[in-house]
Amino acid sequence: MNAETDEIAYFCHGMPGSEHDARLIKTVDDRVRLIAPNLLTASSLDPMHDLLADFDKSTREIADGQINVVGFSIGAMAASKIAAASPKRVGRLTLISPAAPLSLGDFLPEMAGKPVFDLAITRPRTLRALTFVQGLVSAVAPGFLIKQLFAKCGPAEKKLIDNKTFQEVIRHSFANSFRRHPAAYVRFVRSYVGDWSSVLSNISCPIDLWHGEKDTWSPIAMSHALQEALAGPAQLNSIPDTEHYSTLSEVSLAPIGEKTA
Repeated sequence: MNAETDEIAYFCHGMPGSEHDARLIKTVDDRVRLIAPNLLTASSLDPMHDLLADFDKSTREIADGQINVVGFSIGAMAASKIAAASPKRVGRLTLISPAAPLSLGDFLPEMAGKPVFDLAITRPRTLRALTFVQGLVSAVAPGFLIKQLFAKCGPAEKKLIDNKTFQEVIRHSFANSFRRHPAAYVRFVRSYVGDWSSVLSNISCPIDLWHGEKDTWSPIAMSHALQEALAGPAQLNSIPDTEHYSTLSEVSLAPIGEKTA
């Protein structure tokens, strides 16, 4: 494609997660080039510092307004911060199963990841110890850890668990977050549980929100809260009978001027 007309979808994965999360997207239009960085390879203590630098470097040849920044799960925080920092460059913000700022509502009691987020808020040393243990378990018995993390999920997610590609993606997530970059993973989670809601008022591009009505990792109330808090025009697309990862597997990325479905 001509660099001047090329469009990019810049994908920010979830936590735990890796760039392989992007493999679960249903389809990416041939006219869109997908870039999926590893959010945990940052060398600085601020997880967003290196990510913003990578975004600028990866998209420098793309015309203003031709970039769709996509955030999945906790990756919604990273995507939102990129959109707020680069308003001229970003033409669309797509948030899939987004984990909204905890300051926007009383979401935590309904979140499957509540124990992890509680530790991130009050006992970060214990979170680091838990991450170490999860790294050991994921190395010797990844199947066991998958079953533990998805023990309370519904039919849509249970169907994914039997999918070979999904199993590979989750194994990459464990290895990336719990074994290769545990410190960066903990920093990212701790950054998420802080109050980052102020960036939402600085996002001016159109926003697409995609959320499963039965999501237990990030309840759909989070997308309703985001729709109210975001400065730009935000459309909420709720998907019946889907949950967290199963919503990601239902989204296709189209060029910015066309409907993403």
